[in-house]
Amino acid sequence: MKSRQEKSAASASATIRIDPGELEAQCEAQERELELTFQQKRQAVLEFLAFGTPLFDPNPGLDAAIRKEDPLELKIDKLRRRADKYESLIQLLKNAKDNEVRLVILAIWLKHEGICGPREFLPPAVYRRALQIARQARLEADVSFTDLLHSRRVRAWLPYFEQLLSEVRELKSAPRARQKLEGLGYKRETIELVLGVRKRSAVSACCEWLECQGKGQARTIENAYSRYRTAAQSVTNTVPSAL
Repeated sequence: MKSRQEKSAASASATIRIDPGELEAQCEAQERELELTFQQKRQAVLEFLAFGTPLFDPNPGLDAAIRKEDPLELKIDKLRRRADKYESLIQLLKNAKDNEVRLVILAIWLKHEGICGPREFLPPAVYRRALQIARQARLEADVSFTDLLHSRRVRAWLPYFEQLLSEVRELKSAPRARQKLEGLGYKRETIELVLGVRKRSAVSACCEWLECQGKGQARTIENAYSRYRTAAQSVTNTVPSAL
């Protein structure tokens, strides 16, 4: 779920104009929140990739608890479902290549049965290896965590530069454009960045700004954002919305 700050900042790309000073504060707050929580969110994504898929396809009707008021036929079907899952679990454990894989299988089963989380159950070394394998197998082929971090920084600042570029286009070659923009409340550094190199893209402007803030090279950041956009649909379908 998006924070109130993120929703407010995102609205800058719409037709409603936000005071530049307020918009800058929102973008800065969103970037600070990203810096503070990224590692925690990264851990949540890795755990989802490693343990988020249940061993057995869910069947809400038959997986529900057996109730006294259930018809006899439904009770029997629920018991058969439990027996089938038990036999499948035993077979998975028998076919596992080693005890570490067996532990991971049990961790997934315990998680989806609502008994305990993988981190509570697994030895620390096994837990870390499971996360590493999940990352290599299911995430880095699309986009790395470094790409995600760069991309989220760009997204944090996009509303500011989208609005600034919109104001620049309205002023076009008007005299004293820099002074007028500064009078509206935009930072002098961002005005010079946009006007000085004639940036046509808010993304490019964001990347140049982030380089000025010591967040990496603009080209590297922009390439990461491009990879993120290309992979966005598959990543969205693969990982939770924490990132």
